[in-house]
Amino acid sequence: MRALGLIPALFLAVSAPTQAQLATSGTGQARPIDCSVRASRQIELSPTFDGIVAEVFVRPGQVVEEGEPVLRLSTGLEEAELALAEARANATGSLNAARQRRDGLQARVNRLREAYEQQAVSYGEFEAVELELRSAEAELARRREELQLAAQEAEPLRRKIALATVRSPATGVVGEGVLDPGEATQGQSLLTLYVLSPLRVEAFVPRALLPEVVSARQLVLQIDGRPVDPAAVQFDYVSPIADLASGTVSVFFHLESAEILPGSSCEARLPSS
Repeated sequence: MRALGLIPALFLAVSAPTQAQLATSGTGQARPIDCSVRASRQIELSPTFDGIVAEVFVRPGQVVEEGEPVLRLSTGLEEAELALAEARANATGSLNAARQRRDGLQARVNRLREAYEQQAVSYGEFEAVELELRSAEAELARRREELQLAAQEAEPLRRKIALATVRSPATGVVGEGVLDPGEATQGQSLLTLYVLSPLRVEAFVPRALLPEVVSARQLVLQIDGRPVDPAAVQFDYVSPIADLASGTVSVFFHLESAEILPGSSCEARLPSS
């Protein structure tokens, strides 16, 4: 992987005796490797648009599933505008009247055309009614466009109302700082969601031990004083940057566990230790 390409250069920054001191205790036994347990992801959930919080469906510490509603913004104004747009879109009275007028004039033009062909009426009479028909057809087209525009205005309002219900983008645990009903979002986070499946383990590996850890792609973890099943621990990647102050390189693992919480005390050893 690309991160490992920088690792050989990291060993040149520290002398061999210093690496040995970092890797072993005074008795010659391998020191435990410090590590930390965190959520794999921390999501700051924000709304699609700013507004006032109307309802909150979750509380801090609650586990939520992906797609589950967590909060709803107020949509009173949008609902009123939608009702008006739908009323306009369904108001077909003017359209029906315009259609009836057009149909009546069309029938009259047909009769006058026959009469004109038989020289029973003048061309001026026939032309006047034909112009009236064209006007009625234009009015009918305008009424149809008005209904179509009203229907088009309703659709974005429906989408906005649907987006006012904010849903969880992943399965996780709700953190502190959930907004309360009545609060304005004003671009701030609605809540923090911690994704705990999998957990993220960061092991601070002394550079002297790094080749062995990378080769084994495994560490034996002890969390809160209890051993962790090695099958639950999966190698992820090695940081391309060393911490010169501590002489360590961060190695990351995924940990699947329903009992372990972020922030638990963590120690790691090589499988051979």
